[in-house]
Amino acid sequence: MRIIAFAVLCILPQIGLSAAAAQTFALGEMRQATAAAPREYVVEVDVVADGYSTFRANIAGGAEAMRLIRRWESVEREQGVDVVITLQQPIATPRMITLIAQYQGRERAGEYWLQPVISAPKEKAVAPAIAENPVRDAEPGTTLEPEKTLEAEKTLEPEKFEPVCPYLVVKKGSLMANVERLSKICGYEMGAWYPGNSEDLVDWIVNRERRTENGEGVTGLLAMLEKEYNLTGVIRSEGKGKYIDYYESGGQ
Repeated sequence: MRIIAFAVLCILPQIGLSAAAAQTFALGEMRQATAAAPREYVVEVDVVADGYSTFRANIAGGAEAMRLIRRWESVEREQGVDVVITLQQPIATPRMITLIAQYQGRERAGEYWLQPVISAPKEKAVAPAIAENPVRDAEPGTTLEPEKTLEAEKTLEPEKFEPVCPYLVVKKGSLMANVERLSKICGYEMGAWYPGNSEDLVDWIVNRERRTENGEGVTGLLAMLEKEYNLTGVIRSEGKGKYIDYYESGGQ
């Protein structure tokens, strides 16, 4: 009897600790976009990290809403994770999405509305009482150089960078294989391929090769796939990995 009682006393605290840790996994409210960051929305997720499990977040929604999303990423904070959702451009009408979070074999899902930014009324500009750039007197024997102004800086030629994936070549054969190859050329891994359903994966056959010049990197790739093949690509970051999930836009 003493041995049994001792075993129960040792096990009960372990069960209590596991149950307490397992309860902390909840989706919070969405922080809406602001005038300072009009394309960024954040959902706080309360979760206790165990040091080895991987947190995953996914976004689902209609084709119109998914076309607006450029990427989402999970950013760790002290008491959980922030899921940061970035849009292609500020929106004018509310859009609903579903956030699906997974951790330690558990799943939480919540519906959120992306609300447009409400712009504050502009204040009237007041003319300064004194000149912003007063004239300086030159010391004897010296010559004053003209100060650089903002307008002068704008006229400087910007630095030129070699674009990533300057040519997009779609070869004959599987469209899905082409998309995976082009994603890697533009610096991303292909993430989820959503065309189809839970049982069947949908792919298309490309009958002719096409070559397109591209000076906009991955943005140009996503625009080409949307226009030519009705595929919507959404950029997602997970840890150090960069992925693109692809959805069928339905030709809208």
